[in-house]
Amino acid sequence: NAIQTTKTALNIETILVLFKMLEKLCDLLKYSVYILWHRQISCTQASRTI
Repeated sequence: NAIQTTKTALNIETILVLFKMLEKLCDLLKYSVYILWHRQISCTQASRTI
């Protein structure tokens, strides 16, 4: 029974770690999209002024 409990605890910890990694990945994606989007806008603005 103790082994079962440890396994469950490990599973929960693994899931939590995975969730944290997913969150970081999502943040990274949002950040990349944000940067790309702003670069796109600044490019179009620059071409307009020229």
